[in-house]
Amino acid sequence: SRSHVVTFPRDLTERDEMDSAVIELAQRALEDVVGAGRIVTRVAVTVRTATFYTRTKIRKLDAATTDSDVITAAALRILDLFDLDRPIRLLGVRLE
Repeated sequence: SRSHVVTFPRDLTERDEMDSAVIELAQRALEDVVGAGRIVTRVAVTVRTATFYTRTKIRKLDAATTDSDVITAAALRILDLFDLDRPIRLLGVRLE
């Protein structure tokens, strides 16, 4: 698996900021996967709130792929599974 995680210098409170960060992290991780000659079967997203409560959710893709649109859409769908009612301090995306 390949992952990218970022701890933000300030808490993210706006959903569009979170979405942009997840998309960027997914694309960076995908570059690593493609560079290693692999394909993606699962996408995981990690969220840490400002209170340091950390959760990871993972989902299997319908089919293995290296399609950036499919992978970023899956990462955003996974982000939707979180209660984003607190400021976010860390986000991560892992591709397996």
